Amino acid sequence: MTVAYLYLLALLALWTVPNPGHAMPLPENEDSPVVTIPNLGTLQGTTTVSAFSGRKILQFLSVKYGETTAGEHRFKAPRKALPWEGVRDVSRYGLPCPQLKRIAEFSAKQFAPDIEDCLTLSVYTNELTGKNPVMFFIHGGGFYEGSG
Repeated sequence: MTVAYLYLLALLALWTVPNPGHAMPLPENEDSPVVTIPNLGTLQGTTTVSAFSGRKILQFLSVKYGETTAGEHRFKAPRKALPWEGVRDVSRYGLPCPQLKRIAEFSAKQFAPDIEDCLTLSVYTNELTGKNPVMFFIHGGGFYEGSG
């Protein structure tokens, strides 16, 4: 009985969490959210609506957290992202890092020097003010395939 109750409680909790994977875009006249990260720069994301709850979700996709790992920086610790001028558009997902299984999917055109410039993350929130809880998700794939 206790296990079934906990399972039901977990399902209900998941149902109320905004799920960006099941979201609908807002009308084009909706303002895009803008946020400034101290000592780095300004980001412009997108707004969507949860298909489950109807709640508005602000999403900042492909937020750069490190510099490229290509060339002399390959197989070394990542370097922090450098500050930028202006507003960086983070309304689309970044490229996944090269992976053995996915190499066959890349075209010759995609094997450019910036293919290893893939240290990005996505941030989803429903408000930009105050301190908010954070969920950190590491995707599966056994360090062999996948992206988050």
